[in-house]
Amino acid sequence: MSALFYILEANLYLALFAAFYYFALRKEKSYRANRWVLITSVILAYVIPALSFQGAISSVIPVIELETIALTGERGTAVKSSFDYPAILWSVYSVGAFITLSYFLLGLIRVFALSAKYPQAIERKLRIIETNDENAWSFFNLVALGKDIKPENRDWILAHERVHAEELHSLDKILIELAKAIGWFNPAIYYLKFALEENHEFRADEVVCNEFSDSITYSQVLVSQSLGGISLGLFAHEFSKKSLLKSRIQMINQTKQTGKMKYLLTIPVLAVALLIHGCEQEESSDEAVPSEGKQITKYDQNTPEGVYEVVEKMPEFKGGMNALMTFMGENTIYPEEAKALKESGKVFVKFIIDESGNVTKPEVLQDISVESAALHTAAIATISKMPAWIPGEQKGQKVKVQYVMPINFSLK
Repeated sequence: MSALFYILEANLYLALFAAFYYFALRKEKSYRANRWVLITSVILAYVIPALSFQGAISSVIPVIELETIALTGERGTAVKSSFDYPAILWSVYSVGAFITLSYFLLGLIRVFALSAKYPQAIERKLRIIETNDENAWSFFNLVALGKDIKPENRDWILAHERVHAEELHSLDKILIELAKAIGWFNPAIYYLKFALEENHEFRADEVVCNEFSDSITYSQVLVSQSLGGISLGLFAHEFSKKSLLKSRIQMINQTKQTGKMKYLLTIPVLAVALLIHGCEQEESSDEAVPSEGKQITKYDQNTPEGVYEVVEKMPEFKGGMNALMTFMGENTIYPEEAKALKESGKVFVKFIIDESGNVTKPEVLQDISVESAALHTAAIATISKMPAWIPGEQKGQKVKVQYVMPINFSLK
């Protein structure tokens, strides 16, 4: 689960940074500064969770060492808990990440395939190809100009695409696509992708308007291309992308704002992210598990020294989980008193497996177990009947290991 927690924490920061950019900076015309805010936000979102203020980023709670045993109202019917939620979550996440990454790679392949399909000409360090349509797009220093582009529009478009190439905007696109593959489920990453793409176009438009000193004609070129061209859905900078047309024209004709002081707000936003991470590290530090094993401190401060919750070789029930479920089903009696009162729920029983494999000191964890004296008594009685386990080992020595077993009593 540690990988999932890392991903969730990273996406929390992505949401925080995306919200900050949306409300504070998206309308600013300092495009280069905005670009670096966006890129740094994505990078920091994945770097901050990897920082360790308290030591190893690892959380192992003993309750997950044994799977939940579900007991129905009849004796002899113990079953393994139906769902392994962490495994299901990881499977769903992996499928989404694979699909997103595959789509990204296919987009790259399409660009390379088109670049190989047409002859190239070198012009001002740009590799230019002429395609059989009205579209214009670029990827790094590869610029595609449709043969049906109006001659009077060509210079404007080429100047625009040259900005993308010279400022390495395509590198940003690769970074954001990789981040999207990791956080594909998070709406914030899609907004950051859109904001970065929009920023690239704003910046290129700004340079072209300054170069030609004619924003009106350039706006007409944008409209003309958007009416004629059809979006190819390529992994590239498309000159005539309709979804950006309105905002691009608005920014071209917007009076430059002076909001540089807003960028100082990035400091408290970053401080909030680091504070969140620090709090999470503090909460998990008591559960960090060093490689040499960890002695019990979490559940019972009176537990004797020398008892571990995690060791190199964990104790095993003889015959495995299926044998354990069979034992629980054959030896657990659902109390008639609990049935009459319709009492049900989970009882968490803590016990220690000693150096000989014997089950000792069974005890109900009152704070997290269902309130039912009858179910508590039944759970303790069953655990007390357990045969010897194969004992755990640490550095070649048999040691005492504590487990917590969740037993789910259900009347269904």
